[in-house]
Amino acid sequence: MTIKPSQRRGRRGFSLTELLVVMSMLAVIMAGLVVIFQNSTRLAFNQTELAGVQQSLRISHMEVARYVRMAGAGGMPVTWNNLPDPDVTPVTYDTVGAFPNGFAVALTNNAPEDARIPETDDDDDESAHWVIPGSDVLTVRGVLTTPVYFWKPGVDIEGWVEDGVIDTQTLEIPDRINMTYHRPLDPLINRIEEARGRDPQVPLAFIGRDLMNPDAYVIFRLDFAQTDTTLKDCTSDAPAGGVPFPDDKKPKCITLGLKFDKAEEDFAKAFGNLMLGTNLTDAANSLSLTLPGGSTAPTVRIPKRISSIGLLEEYRFYVRAEWEVPGDKRTRLTPALTRAEFVPGTEQLIDRVDVVENVIDLQVAVGIDTDRIVGAVGKDLVTEAEDDSADEVLFNDPNDLPLDEKKALLQVKLPADPPEHVAWFNPELEYHYLRITTVAETTRPDLNHRAPALGTIEDVNRRQSFKIDEVDYNYNEDLRYRRRMLTTLVDMRNLK
Repeated sequence: MTIKPSQRRGRRGFSLTELLVVMSMLAVIMAGLVVIFQNSTRLAFNQTELAGVQQSLRISHMEVARYVRMAGAGGMPVTWNNLPDPDVTPVTYDTVGAFPNGFAVALTNNAPEDARIPETDDDDDESAHWVIPGSDVLTVRGVLTTPVYFWKPGVDIEGWVEDGVIDTQTLEIPDRINMTYHRPLDPLINRIEEARGRDPQVPLAFIGRDLMNPDAYVIFRLDFAQTDTTLKDCTSDAPAGGVPFPDDKKPKCITLGLKFDKAEEDFAKAFGNLMLGTNLTDAANSLSLTLPGGSTAPTVRIPKRISSIGLLEEYRFYVRAEWEVPGDKRTRLTPALTRAEFVPGTEQLIDRVDVVENVIDLQVAVGIDTDRIVGAVGKDLVTEAEDDSADEVLFNDPNDLPLDEKKALLQVKLPADPPEHVAWFNPELEYHYLRITTVAETTRPDLNHRAPALGTIEDVNRRQSFKIDEVDYNYNEDLRYRRRMLTTLVDMRNLK
């Protein structure tokens, strides 16, 4: 069979020129698609990173605000209710209870370059973590994670005190005081047993309050040996007083062993210092406990009766220094917002948890009321002004008033020789609100992004470099990481 020329041409296929043209067109199209895909992927990645940063900021503020709003629960005052005469008992910037080192809320403003938590002089102590210099350390105390338990009308402890100390006394804690008011004991039992099982065993503090004299309280140390956390029927059929409970409503009790002795001097001093805020309306209706200190040992006054008791806790929030390669200070800083639990008033660390990673700064500004109107609380009574004479927000400006001007403004009797490094000092101030500011950054860099340089955040200048263990750092050296800042106002009126 003979093939015609037209049939041969139909079977030739594409020419090389045609293939090259098509391949070139496909290459251009594919290159465009790749660019679109890469941009979409990078945009999605950046949005995911930013969403993570925003979520981290929200979590950090929810955590801090939750504890701050609980500060003072159980009877711990925010700051001094009734200051001693400074000529008799000098009160300094660092005195427990004196603002800003309050009882329920304490603030270390702008941590120095050598700050570590817990404090330690041992460079080999692996439990001590570096704090980012210039960031703030916020301390919160109170009955924070377990219920407050009540009695009615109360428990007389006058017979507990002998020679200025309290030897171990046992106390039944009921889970209800009437037919409807029920406070479960399981959270408290779990905390006690957790502490009992620690090695070494961690002391626990309990705060008892006189509800008839609400500014009066006492702090005990738990005696584990005399504490029985087994739920049992209460000794009294009606531990709250009044009509006996029906069978299906009978309260259950555990037994706490409570004491205030000087066998462990450090804890006795710490708990005694935290009791200095007790304000007894009737001094004759009080008892006296002696703190360690030899013949000149100070004393604290406590109420004769307590109507409530709760587990006293202390938590500190701070920015812990960490590095991309853990422990390698030559690598990039990757700090974390950390919550550490301590034995109240001491440097005895109990536990530590990183709340959020890649939080690079924590700043706390404080709203106060210089008019000192009794019962006046809330941010609407606090003035933030450029004029220092009217400004009632502290720790928000590097140029706070000098000490002498602040003294004249606040018209308060101060110690004869207050520390000169303090820009201002007034032990009578109390917290009205806290303004919490955190800065977080993404975990990975964006090579096509340049973040705005950090400047002044509240009263710290983040343009400046700082040292950690003699190594220099500056947050503005690498701006490829996206950053976000969040500020939350936490009103302290819940403490009143």
